Parts: sequence; C-alpha cells; structure tokens
Amino acid sequence: MKSSTVGLATTGLVVIAGITYVIYYDYQRRKNPTYRREKKKEKKREVKQAAKTIKHDTLSTIQAVLDQVAQDNYPTLTEEKEAYFMNQVSQGESLVAKGEIHYHDSVLPFYRALKVYPKPLDLIMMYQKTIPDDIFQMIISIMSLEQKKIQNGFYEHFPPKSTYVRLAELPSLESKDDDNKESLRRGLVADKNIKSGEIIYSEYPLISAMHPSLEGYYCHFCMRRIEAGDINKTACSNCDDVVFCGTECEKQGLKQYHQFMCTNNKFNAAENGQEFQDYCGTHHLKYPQMVSRFLSSMVAEEMDSKNPDQEQQHYSSWDHMDRMRYFESLPTENTAQEIGLIKRVLNNKVPGIDKFLTDDIYLMLKGKLAYNCYPVPGSHSASEGLCDKTAADEQYRQLPSTENKVTIGTALYRISTYIGQSMDDPNIKIVFMGNNKLSVVATRDIQMGEEITTNYILPN
Repeated sequence: MKSSTVGLATTGLVVIAGITYVIYYDYQRRKNPTYRREKKKEKKREVKQAAKTIKHDTLSTIQAVLDQVAQDNYPTLTEEKEAYFMNQVSQGESLVAKGEIHYHDSVLPFYRALKVYPKPLDLIMMYQKTIPDDIFQMIISIMSLEQKKIQNGFYEHFPPKSTYVRLAELPSLESKDDDNKESLRRGLVADKNIKSGEIIYSEYPLISAMHPSLEGYYCHFCMRRIEAGDINKTACSNCDDVVFCGTECEKQGLKQYHQFMCTNNKFNAAENGQEFQDYCGTHHLKYPQMVSRFLSSMVAEEMDSKNPDQEQQHYSSWDHMDRMRYFESLPTENTAQEIGLIKRVLNNKVPGIDKFLTDDIYLMLKGKLAYNCYPVPGSHSASEGLCDKTAADEQYRQLPSTENKVTIGTALYRISTYIGQSMDDPNIKIVFMGNNKLSVVATRDIQMGEEITTNYILPN
C-alpha cells in the first residue's frame, strides 16, 4: 500500500473515531443517568480543583507581598513619597492593562502605594472603584494580615525587657465565662527572681490630670509641687491657666496635649477652651480632661510618625488603651454636654474628632479610666486650704498607701494597669516620689513566674 494511501486511511480512522466518540458521548449524556451522575461529579471535582489552585495562587501572592513589604524601606520626605506613590500606581495599572494573567503581579505595587499614601482609607475607597475586585480583595486581605501580625507582636515588645516583668495569661478573677469555660486575663509576672525591697520598675503615666483647682500649685505635666519662689517655674506663654516645674515638662506637656487644649487667654481667648476649663473646674472633673488629653496625644503621635528624625514607637497610645479592661460606664445627664465641649475644644486641631468621639467611645474611655487609674498623692496637707474635691462618679483604684493622704489627681499607666489584686498576700507596693512617676517595689522575695500583685480596691 502506498504511503499516501496509508496516510489517508489513518486520517479516515481518526475522523471516524472522533465522530463515533461524539455520538457515543451525546447518547450517554441524554440516555444514561449513571453516566450523567459521573460526569456531574467529575465537573464538580474539576471546579473544586480549579478553586483550590486559585486559592493556592492567591495565598501565595498574599504571603509574597507580606514578605516583601516587611523588607521594604519606604521614603520619608513628602516629595519622595509622592514620586514613589505615582511610580507604584503606574506599575500596578500597567500590569492590570496587560490582562488577568498579570493581576497577581499588580498587587505588590498597588500595596506599596498604599503604604506611603497619607490617607490610606481614601485610597482604599478609590481602589474599590477603579481596580478589579480580585486585586482589591487581595489588598484587603494583606492589610488585615499585616495588622493582625502587628497586634500579635504586641506582647513580644511590651512590657520592655528592662522592667523585669512580662505579661502572661492567668486565670480570670471570675472563675467562668458566659460559656462556662475557664476565662483568662493578662497579668504581670516576674521575669526574674526579685529580692524584697527591690525596685522592680518605674514608669510615667500614659495620661494624667489634676483636680482643676490645684492648677498653678503643681506642675501641669508631672504633678510635682511648685514651691513659692521656685526659679524653675515656667508659665505657659499663651495662657495663664497652667504652670510647669521646668522647661522640660513645659516642652513635653505642650507636645503631648496642651498645644491642642490651651485657652490662649493671654492674647485672644479661645471661648470654647475657656468654657471647657470652667466646666471641669466647677464640677471638679478630671476624666473629661484626661479623655481630651488622650485624644490629643494620639494626634501628637501621628505627627511624630511623619518626622524622619523621630524614633518610632512600636505601638501607639490607642494600642495600649484598647487592651485595658474597663467598667461599663453609663451616661449621665451631663454626658452629652461633656462630649460637646471636648469636640468644640479639639474640633480645629484634631482631625475627625466630630465623627470619632461617639457616646460609646467616650463612655468606654471613661470606663477604662475608672477601672485602671491610680490616685496620685500630693505633698500638701488638707490644712493648707487647697481644694482637691473629686466628682462622685470619677472612681479609681484605691490604694491603702494613699488612703490618709491628700490626692492631687489620677493617672493611667501602661504597665501598672496589669498589676494583680491581692488583699491577703500582696508582693509589691506602689510608691510615688513627689510627682506622678510610679515605682513598683517588692515587699517580699518574688520568684520568677510569680504574679505581681498589690492591695487595691476596685470601684463598685
């Protein structure tokens, strides 16, 4: 047989086999229920396998971007950030224009652009409208995972190793939770063997405030008593409401909160600021001031984060506040007025305060202050005639060591909020040395891993 005849015959057999298969397949599809079920199962397996492949590719892309952005060094100057942002967005858009096969490659430049954009939420909203949903969902997943990684690392960095304490999960003071399971709490434990009388650590407050009537007698920042004729005494250059014990406290006080809350009454009085000050003074309130100072400090931290010469902190004041336990604080007849006053004071200086400071946020912050604040003792006696009245609803942890002393205000601490409560066998005492700096001193030998406890009374 000629080769051409062989080729033709072979071709004919292939064509006939193909037609026969098509006819057979069509018959089975229409007439054979078992065959249909098997093909349906096979189709599901194919779809499932395809989904697994897509999921694997997506997870691989997300992890690769997370790994890369963790190693990136981002520009710090505004002009450099703008150029970097435009370059990364351009790269992302170019990859998207090439088709779906390049979608995964576009995630990295789009996410890098997000890392340097001054208002990430605004950019996210733009991404949602302008880039394919597959890419957008990966970016959202990366943001979530990156934030979770940061949050999970909180207890690796806090408290600092130099304090010789660490946070551990301990049985809750309430034996069971709502599901009848053993509940846990975070508490301080010794990170080494500690001798009786040893100062374990000292810390300054996250935020503090004096009784309003004591302003001028004590430093507005550190709460040190200012004696008559003190040559280091420094008054605020813009208002006559507060004084500082020296230039360093003035610098820190202005930076953290007073620049946002100063009444400026030496020049052109800020009506809202003066109204807020008068309200707190009349009602002997510290906590509205502390809430205002806390919100101001968050803005100050954000300003510092944009300063390339400023040493960056791992975690913000909000990260600390967010983890603190709190009492449920109920609204009073003055709650709305207090929130309104704070908003008016900070409205032009704290972006977004009007939307951020809701009733729930304000009451939550007051509940955290009530549960975690310690009283700061003063160095004057009641016979001096200085007023240190406390509002009835402003509660705090009562310390036996300050029970018979005049208190000048309250302070909230990052580390010491986690000190455990023990009425029977406390192993530390809290000591103040003339200002709001708190020191923790061992009252007996403490073994490594033992919980740090003191005798305090929580508010009812």
